[in-house]
Amino acid sequence: MVFPEVLNSENYCRNAGGEEPMPWCYTIDPRIRWQHCDIPRCENNSNIFAADLELMDMFEPPPEPVFSPTFLLITCALSLLVVAMVILLVLGCRRLQKYRRGYNATPTTDVEIDLEKLPSNMAYHRTSAQLNPRLEILEYPRNDIIYIRDIGQGAFGRVFQAKAP
Repeated sequence: MVFPEVLNSENYCRNAGGEEPMPWCYTIDPRIRWQHCDIPRCENNSNIFAADLELMDMFEPPPEPVFSPTFLLITCALSLLVVAMVILLVLGCRRLQKYRRGYNATPTTDVEIDLEKLPSNMAYHRTSAQLNPRLEILEYPRNDIIYIRDIGQGAFGRVFQAKAP
């Protein structure tokens, strides 16, 4: 409703909003849309604000759009937060599972090695440089070591249990 003054008024009242100095009427001539005419003026309602309030009660304001920019921003932020939390939860579970599982040594089978069939290493322990006498005690010729069993795989290769004479 454009003019609240026209609400519940008669058809002869034509000067809604007081935009013209006197009432006007529509014409039949297509070139002239309206002209001033001799009809009674609209009543001057002093209750114009009451009419406005009644009109506002009749028409509800349009509802806010569901997908407002604020709503979209909050939804996106919460979605990113949920995705980040899920990723952190999955990574934490995998790390905890690895921690609980511990270190799994590689399975080894006992290998029987006949040391007598190995060729002797004649160059072993033959150097022209003199070693510290304290260190020489810690070294034994390979052919003098008695093999007991294969322990497994170490950081630098196979590990054997042996006995020195």
